Amino acid sequence: NGKMVEEAVLESSGYSEQGSTLSPLDFSFMGLRELPTSSKELAKFTDRAAERFILPWSLENEELGPDWEFSVADSVRVSNNHLETIEGLPAALGSFLFMGNVRVLQYLDLSFNSIRRLDKGVLEALPNLSTLYLHTNLIEDFSNIKKLARLKLLEKLSLQNNPVQTSALRSLAGSSAGVQEYRVRAIATCPWLKELDFSTVTGAEREGALSYWVEAQRVSEERKRGGPSPLPSPIRTMLGREAGYRRGGRRSPTKMS
Repeated sequence: NGKMVEEAVLESSGYSEQGSTLSPLDFSFMGLRELPTSSKELAKFTDRAAERFILPWSLENEELGPDWEFSVADSVRVSNNHLETIEGLPAALGSFLFMGNVRVLQYLDLSFNSIRRLDKGVLEALPNLSTLYLHTNLIEDFSNIKKLARLKLLEKLSLQNNPVQTSALRSLAGSSAGVQEYRVRAIATCPWLKELDFSTVTGAEREGALSYWVEAQRVSEERKRGGPSPLPSPIRTMLGREAGYRRGGRRSPTKMS
């Protein structure tokens, strides 16, 4: 069946769960405002695109003849363009991937674009992503970051130099507190992350994120019952937890890494 064929193709091409030896599809530095949906459309941007983009494969793209072939890849770079949205991303990438299967993608670089919001439908179509780079875009609403909770295999995420991060740094008097506030909220959204903004997620941050998440759930329940409770501050939650540990004579988990 189709799944068996797909697995056989990936295995013969160097794919494994431990890591990929496949070359990425590379759309970077093409001046794109939207993704092309065919090899012919891609060729309009640069004659060199085919040389670095299409990987040799045994299935020819009949639309363009034997010089264009489908790619077997699990990584895509779309960095340094002018994209404002990721809507339609799976369909566009499927035009170039073997069997149109975007679910095999594990690495996606969308950095240095003008993306303002994330589309939950797109994220749901990419359930196997383990690395997602979104740094240096225009994402400002944290509700977009919450959508990333759909990516249960995500290990590496970059969001730095987006308004959602830079505004958090300015929201508190000290920049270090702002960094903590932003990182705790992001990690609470995706507690399975191993790396955020190219910095390892520490044990202390996981503990802080867990405390924040528990407190946020409590506040949410109180609001449903008509209570006036404000949303918790990640930093106040962490400091309160540390104070409790000190009163109890226990070691604070925020001292661990």
